[in-house]
Amino acid sequence: MKKCLLIILLLLYVFCNCAVLASACAEGLTEEAIPNFIGVWSTDGAHADIRYTNNTYYVLIRTNDGEDENVWAYTCQHSVENSIWGTGTLTCFENGNAIEEESFATFSIDNDKCLVWKRTMEDADDIVFQYTGTFEGTWKCNDITIDFYSAGGYLNCDILYQETGETKTEWHYWCDYDMTTGNAVCDHNGVKTVFTDPSAEHTTVIYETGSASFSINDDGQLIWNDNEENAGERMAFLRVNKSVTDSTNDIFHDFYCYQDESVMAFSLCACDSNVKNVHTHEVQSELYSQADIDSAIAIITKEFIVHWKGCALKEIYYAGDDISKAYQDWADRNDADEVIVLLSSFDVDSSGGDGSLNPNSTYTGWNWILVRSDKGTWEYVDHGY
Repeated sequence: MKKCLLIILLLLYVFCNCAVLASACAEGLTEEAIPNFIGVWSTDGAHADIRYTNNTYYVLIRTNDGEDENVWAYTCQHSVENSIWGTGTLTCFENGNAIEEESFATFSIDNDKCLVWKRTMEDADDIVFQYTGTFEGTWKCNDITIDFYSAGGYLNCDILYQETGETKTEWHYWCDYDMTTGNAVCDHNGVKTVFTDPSAEHTTVIYETGSASFSINDDGQLIWNDNEENAGERMAFLRVNKSVTDSTNDIFHDFYCYQDESVMAFSLCACDSNVKNVHTHEVQSELYSQADIDSAIAIITKEFIVHWKGCALKEIYYAGDDISKAYQDWADRNDADEVIVLLSSFDVDSSGGDGSLNPNSTYTGWNWILVRSDKGTWEYVDHGY
């Protein structure tokens, strides 16, 4: 009897130790042991965006040959070979038509710390991606658009500032992704080109030193650090959302502070610190469309960002048809056809703004007057009570 009891105790001891060992082995497969797939990986003409939530990897891949775009969306799990594998859908966009197919793939990290994409049921070569952070895509703030794309071994950055008329300024940077800081850095020559007239010579400046770096803040906004002229000062860019016909799309969007491409210019302006908490609401009008009103709001929001230091815009909205009609003389005296009036409220800090406002105060019912002719662009002409 004692011998049987001893055997049972011995078996229990072995079983418990095996369970502990198995648990330890399982715990050994932690996030530290798993290659870091999460982020954006790029190569010429393609990039992969990988997110991780609820023990699942979501992989979104886009390729574009200049004519047609293909999108793969996978739901993946980690495998024992330090890779992830899963099933998904390939959506081919050809001549405006979307064609869907089932797709199977595995992803692994090679010895060069590159992502390798292997499609198991498609007659296609493996594609190797380099890690490029979370920059690739289009970002906007006010009249400035930033495009990141992978080409020629670099994370290329094109910046366009479309000013009034034919005047525009372009910057181009060849960036590398800094694994330590998580920034996109151009530590060599960048190019700035100013176009004032399409028929005239343009002006090109080549920066001969490290010219720019880009980072993404905790709010998912892109920050442009221009080391030469501070051109990106006080700007925070919102990522432009390109819709994808897959339910996992929300996983990727949650990471960014983004706006749809159809969002009015007003929303894209509201990325600077002194207008980031501004609110607006619709006011019915028989004189102007909502697009007319939004474009006027965008102009005043930009004015506030540039010239109203020490002030924080809280609310801005259309004053209404009756008030705008009452200001028709402003259009007449400025040789314009139409006038629009906006109302706003804003806070003033201890600096008193430009010195003409009361420090530590709030202004409400503040007017902004804009005029235009022939349904053209609004021109801001005055403000006040």
